[in-house]
Formats: sequence, structure tokens, C-alpha cells
Amino acid sequence: MKSSIGMIWRWYDRSIMTYPYLLILVWIVISALTIAFVAKRIAWVIVAAFVLVPAILVWREVASEATKLAAEGRIYPLGDTASFYMIAQVIALSLAFIIGRALRGYRMRPRPK
Repeated sequence: MKSSIGMIWRWYDRSIMTYPYLLILVWIVISALTIAFVAKRIAWVIVAAFVLVPAILVWREVASEATKLAAEGRIYPLGDTASFYMIAQVIALSLAFIIGRALRGYRMRPRPK
């Protein structure tokens, strides 16, 4: 078990340094799909705020930093930044899912008479 987790982590660490834009793009697409599956009506606004806004901000930050460092001939140390934001994204997705389910469940309950 430990070796497979270590293998996944090493692959993640290598790929995040090699393909930063691709991984962040996939991350944004997954966020958008989460909105499509979880959100209904008013919950869409809450889920979008939790999910897409951080993803777009990270995309802009990483793109600008990577462009600056590429002009200097250096590589952007994305590993720590992306790890932090991906952990934050998992928390945001969890909150969005809980809020979306709660709002959906609240609307489906019959009104008391």
C-alpha cells in the first residue's frame, strides 16, 4: 500500500513540474463538471463561487509567474503552490457538494401545512 501511494505521489510531483498548464486546465474542467452534476438553480451560484473562482485565480497566477520565469530561462516551482491549491480545491468541492445537496434536499421537502 505504501509503495503505491509513493508511486502516485512521485508521478504527481514529476507531472506537475512538467505539465503545469495541462494539469490546471484539467482541474478547471473537473470543477466545471462538478458544477454541472452537483448544482441546481440557486446552488449553482454558491458552487461556482467555491469552485471556479479559485481555479481561475490560480490559473492566472501560475500563468503570469511561469511566463516571467520562462523569459528568464528558469522553471516555475509549481509543486508547492499547486499542491496547496489542489488541497484547497478538494475542500472547496466538498463544501460545494454538501451545500448543493443541502439546498436540493431543502427544496424537495414538502411544506408543512
